[in-house]
Amino acid sequence: MSIPGPPRTAAASKSARDRALPVLLVVVLLFLFLGSSLAESLPRVVILDSYHQGDAWSDDEILGVQEALHTVYPKLVPSIERLDAKRFSDQIHLDREQRFLTEKYRDQPVDVVIALDDPALTMLVDADPPVFPGARVVFTGINDSVLVTRAVQMGYTGVFEALDVAGTLNLILRLLPATKRIYVVSDHTVSGLASRQEVERAMPAFADRLRADYSPDVPMGQLLTLVAQLSADTVVLLLSYATDAAGTVYPRDESTHLLSVASPVPVFAVQETRFGHGSVGGSLISGRADGIQAGEMALRVLAGEDPAAVPVRESRPRRLFD
Repeated sequence: MSIPGPPRTAAASKSARDRALPVLLVVVLLFLFLGSSLAESLPRVVILDSYHQGDAWSDDEILGVQEALHTVYPKLVPSIERLDAKRFSDQIHLDREQRFLTEKYRDQPVDVVIALDDPALTMLVDADPPVFPGARVVFTGINDSVLVTRAVQMGYTGVFEALDVAGTLNLILRLLPATKRIYVVSDHTVSGLASRQEVERAMPAFADRLRADYSPDVPMGQLLTLVAQLSADTVVLLLSYATDAAGTVYPRDESTHLLSVASPVPVFAVQETRFGHGSVGGSLISGRADGIQAGEMALRVLAGEDPAAVPVRESRPRRLFD
């Protein structure tokens, strides 16, 4: 049988509470300090996206970049700035975006900027004064080899979006040996024209077997009419196509579907964003895979490597068929 102790007085209870309060205060302050230290230990990363949310290619790039960054910094939330250059491609708009970003980050130091696609990297290369002073730059999704060279000369590094045009043409000839003509479809944006130049560089090796014709800069309806008239010895090679001559922006899955339905001949592609929407397939590169590469390179830079010492990489295509 237990014998109850003397009852606790109000004074004793108050004394216990008074002793507990400093301990609780120390615990709260320690928690706040550790949380603040953790936040301060995370690097400041900005993803500068050339296009808009909903563009399948750049959305995949962003997923890949974040996937790579989170292997080392699982709580890192990069700032994402979008230039919307597919829908607003004029220089006046891009200059306005540059001024806005320069002012926004004037007193906000950035460790690494990851530039997605040509308009974003062009802005960083041409900017004087810099948009992100002191930031190191990693790029991906760049079609223009001259732009890559300029970026490397400035101490940047990243991933060159190398389309496997030759690989896809070889696949076409192997699968459809009667093919005599390639009808190349691209829009007339910066990225569309750059991808067309890759075909022009690849064609001399196929000159004895294939002729290439290139789509004009026309509205989508007119382009579909032209595609519908292609002869049986022709194959469509679909490159970067998002904005038609009327300025209408088409999601990549929609433009692929429209062209595939209109075409009496097979439609091949060079990017995975076209896969599963009516195209036959091809030797395809992936925005997510390129983004992962860029994110891995950014981690090396954040770990202290000089970007100028990190070699430029290229896209890694894989063969897919639907």
